[in-house]
Amino acid sequence: MGNKSSSVFCPIDKDGVCLRIETTTNLPLVEIEGNPPNVGDKIDSGQLFALEIIYSLFSYLGVKEGMLVEGRLEAEVEGYRVIFPLQGDRSVLLGSLELILSRLKSEGKDSKIDYTAVSKIDLRFKNPVLQ
Repeated sequence: MGNKSSSVFCPIDKDGVCLRIETTTNLPLVEIEGNPPNVGDKIDSGQLFALEIIYSLFSYLGVKEGMLVEGRLEAEVEGYRVIFPLQGDRSVLLGSLELILSRLKSEGKDSKIDYTAVSKIDLRFKNPVLQ
């Protein structure tokens, strides 16, 4: 977790506690506005959920970073801007994204959706929104 503009990063453990302050990182990153937490501080559950999503995206798709913006997580995944909520079932969200990406790649001829016009995938709703 950190702020790229000020080059201040904080590795977070599995319980959400800031371990130390660093000036560089090779870890998957969730960028936040302002400064990261102080050493020993615990982040809130939404921020921890965002870190878990980014770590999973990094493991599966090589996505290295995302950004917390106004109560949501945004990440660039295979050329699409993907928006995640900060709570829910991580495996359902990631499975939904995987299904949507596979459908976008297959570009079904029988579909009424213009797949070439899709640039954003919003997973915050019960039915994902493609724009």
